[in-house]
Amino acid sequence: MSKQETPITEKFVVRLPNGMRQRIASVAKRYHRSMNSEIVSRLEDSLDLETTHEKVSNETRESSKVYKTLDLEQIENLDLQQLSTDEKTLIILILRLPKEKQRALSHLLK
Repeated sequence: MSKQETPITEKFVVRLPNGMRQRIASVAKRYHRSMNSEIVSRLEDSLDLETTHEKVSNETRESSKVYKTLDLEQIENLDLQQLSTDEKTLIILILRLPKEKQRALSHLLK
């Protein structure tokens, strides 16, 4: 790619805490990248992770609007043919937990 074909980039000056520049240089060297490439890669990963987290949170909120909470008896009466024995057992074990432990587990899994 010639200089005329180089994509336009933005420059941004960042103040790094003492020692961080050396840490970035070490990691970049380990992955055979420039410091700039290492920083950009890590920023992209971080932003992608945040976007994914937001999508999952939104999907969880949307799906919680669709599904109603069922009690153990209602769950046991559902047709769970597609589920394995382990999956069915897990559902039953979770439903036998006290409500506060179910909420804690749900929060942990989110």
